[in-house]
Amino acid sequence: MSCHVAALYRYPVKALSPQALEHAVLETGGGMQGDHRYALAHGAGSTVGAGDVVTGRLPRSSLVTLSDCPKLATLVTRFIEPLNVLTVERDGRQVARGDLSQPIGRAILEDFFTAFLRGHSRGKPRLVIAKPGETFANHDRPGVVLINRASVSDIERVVGQPVDPLRFRGNLLIDGPPAWDELNWIGRVVRIGGTVTLRVAAAMPAHPAAEVNPGTGAVDLNVDKAMKQGLGHDTFGILCEVIEGGQVNTGDSVIVA
Repeated sequence: MSCHVAALYRYPVKALSPQALEHAVLETGGGMQGDHRYALAHGAGSTVGAGDVVTGRLPRSSLVTLSDCPKLATLVTRFIEPLNVLTVERDGRQVARGDLSQPIGRAILEDFFTAFLRGHSRGKPRLVIAKPGETFANHDRPGVVLINRASVSDIERVVGQPVDPLRFRGNLLIDGPPAWDELNWIGRVVRIGGTVTLRVAAAMPAHPAAEVNPGTGAVDLNVDKAMKQGLGHDTFGILCEVIEGGQVNTGDSVIVA
């Protein structure tokens, strides 16, 4: 079975649009470098402040999420890593730009999100930072999420419409294996490009964010219900622990041992 990395995605800020990459660094014992490092926290009823480094996991209810605020999908965000700058575009026009490492930069972005999310966020949203070695990803343990394009195609068959793989907010999209073959990899080792080694830890449940169309922000597909009815399960994607890190590239071979 020939298998390779078709695409790489990083999510610098939880709930905002992904950053497509040609190459990325996977960290031993962690995840993808820079993934889910920042998040927007609800202002009201929260003890965290803007720019706080958050230790431990915040309750999901404390964070602004895509499933709760689907209109976030209508924004195009870009993270300029060397400058720590996040830009936000709406309808093809830049509407905000700020340095996430500086209070004034975060304040500019928070002012934009306060106005944009009025009625969807409790109080003024606060940009918070994950402690080194931790992230704001949905999974409890460190790692990267791998999804199989053939499994996405099988969901398209079930629902009778195109399904964007970005709905599932994975880090690695792979081509080659038959649909759902990845669910048989639990406990096995995956080698990418000959240098990076992963161990498949668990299958992931379909997340409510998958209901949101990443292009329009519309809640237009009940993925969980469709999968249960059409496939008999609602698990999608696999969480992989990084045993030996390094750089991965689009096109790298993927070998399951």
